[in-house]
Amino acid sequence: MMGYARMYSQVNVGLPAVARPFTRGITKFHAFTSMTRMDSSTVTHFSQSTADSELSSTLTNRSLVWNARSKNSLPDRVLLLDGKAMVYRAYYRITLSKHSMKSVSRGDSAENSGWDSSLTTVVALNEILNLLELDPSHAAVVFDYPGQTFRHTLYPEYKGNRSPTPDTVWDAVNFTKAALLSMGVQVVEVPGVEADDVIATLASEAVEAGMKVRIVSPDKDFFQILSPQVRLLRYLPQGSGFVSFGVEEFGQKFPGLLPSQHVDMQALVGDRADNIPGVKGIGDITARKLITQFGTLENLLRDRALVTQSRARATLLLDTGEALLSKQLLSLKLDVPAYAMQCSVQSLLCKKPKDVREYTKLVEALVDLVGTSTSDNLLERTAEYWRRLETKS
Repeated sequence: MMGYARMYSQVNVGLPAVARPFTRGITKFHAFTSMTRMDSSTVTHFSQSTADSELSSTLTNRSLVWNARSKNSLPDRVLLLDGKAMVYRAYYRITLSKHSMKSVSRGDSAENSGWDSSLTTVVALNEILNLLELDPSHAAVVFDYPGQTFRHTLYPEYKGNRSPTPDTVWDAVNFTKAALLSMGVQVVEVPGVEADDVIATLASEAVEAGMKVRIVSPDKDFFQILSPQVRLLRYLPQGSGFVSFGVEEFGQKFPGLLPSQHVDMQALVGDRADNIPGVKGIGDITARKLITQFGTLENLLRDRALVTQSRARATLLLDTGEALLSKQLLSLKLDVPAYAMQCSVQSLLCKKPKDVREYTKLVEALVDLVGTSTSDNLLERTAEYWRRLETKS
């Protein structure tokens, strides 16, 4: 079984098809180093002090994050990050900062694109390094593989209402993958499924192995796999950090429901962001009451004539399969095949790479573009991360 870190080391001798997207990011990243350094007045807003403040106070104590009695009692712990969400978060932070400073647009030139993509990469990497300070024993950053998935086969209109991903984000995604892999952090992407499915599969495998799992993502679809071993580190609004969200918090937010029932509730409501239809006319409150009463979507549809709320009953009687289709689209896969994954949770062990020169080269490219005060710090922070790994080995 070939892991992604090993694939990356073979860039110059021919990559398997699944790893080829990384090469475009590496090639374009180095191409930007020939550009003239841009004015970096914006960069100071993303210095180390800003990056440090991103962690919520609830996450500063590693033992609390992992629900351990003490640092010495930490179990094997897996940190799974939604990679594209991290990059998008960095992209929007930069965009909001530019607007707040009323900065003049640089236009759509190649130089502007290179500067924005590189700065987005810096911010994303700093946030990922913050999370790695939580001291996971295993970690991976998971990205969507380019192209359609099985959900598009089920429903061609799936996510059809979304705007195209900005070029800045695509370039930053590729730069971030290259930097993470050369840093020694596992990057995973699987054709035909979404990053959420890969994360859910790895989380399920980790729980079976007796490990604790923390998932970094804003996606509420992960509510369905919450358990005593699996918690979310959810983004707080306005760039104010992360908060730990588990079974207890779910119970407070959705009284009467189990995490596994969230997908049934959401199937009734639908999801505008992903263009999932749901059942017309049923909102969050009604959906929660119905699933609390009937237990599952299937039970509700079977006994829909017994629903006492006249409006809900009428719209459910008109359902011709949209509800069950919505549940299929919203359900995370917990069993992505091993041959497609090309990795296991055990292969995600955090360790320093044997050769750090590629990472240094990538960060130096960032320095040339966005300024030394911000980018140089990446080398220092990463070196500290590697030192912590070496003390544990």
